[in-house]
Amino acid sequence: MTRQALIISYPGEIGSKNYCPGVLVDVVSYKDYLKSPLGGVWYDSEIVHLAAPTVAQVKRVMDRLNSSEYTLIIFAGHGFYSAEHDSTILQLNKDEILDSIDLRENSQKRTIILDCCREVHKELLVEELRKYALANEKYSIDPVQCRVCFDDAIAQCSKGLIIAYACSKDERSGDDPSSGGYYSFSLLAACEKWIPEGLDLKKNYRTLSIVEGHDLACLNVKKLSGGLQNPEIQKARSGRYFPFAIWA
Repeated sequence: MTRQALIISYPGEIGSKNYCPGVLVDVVSYKDYLKSPLGGVWYDSEIVHLAAPTVAQVKRVMDRLNSSEYTLIIFAGHGFYSAEHDSTILQLNKDEILDSIDLRENSQKRTIILDCCREVHKELLVEELRKYALANEKYSIDPVQCRVCFDDAIAQCSKGLIIAYACSKDERSGDDPSSGGYYSFSLLAACEKWIPEGLDLKKNYRTLSIVEGHDLACLNVKKLSGGLQNPEIQKARSGRYFPFAIWA
């Protein structure tokens, strides 16, 4: 199973009113999580991070991603919803934007996570995530087996596309300077707390899908935002959804 992850980040310009230092926390948190057994043991060579990239840089990496069997794309930073294009627009750097629809091109098996604001605009106007640690006195999971099982779980999924949004249309995505984005923090925290019950982990493996993780994250995001931020997800109506956490 070939896989590739792309993390795109833009916290804004240092010193500006809309600078979001939590975006930097998000990047570290996602990398640590993906490389952990719970996250599927992604290799460093399978994770690309683009900080304040140009559109051309994103498209070049996307071209390489399209040859992988499973791809994960994460964006953390500023964005808005374009009423004209009926789409979420991502701010890549101080001068360039990218229509999130472009991240869907040539996808076979792909998950897209967009942690950004989605306020409706005609023009452009993220609680400390504990450093991820798998040490647990009650449980231990095998990194090698986690990677093998993660690949197996992806292989059992049909081709498809899942897009998880940090907020609904015409809403803003909350940010905490110490913990990162409300959604990214909640999603990773939910996976960290998730422990499958009633399972002999020596004989089987269990996965938490991105859809299940998203649903768990939604509850905390709403609490953190006082009900002002309501994450959404686009997915197939039925079927086996891509794994985002694994116990093996």
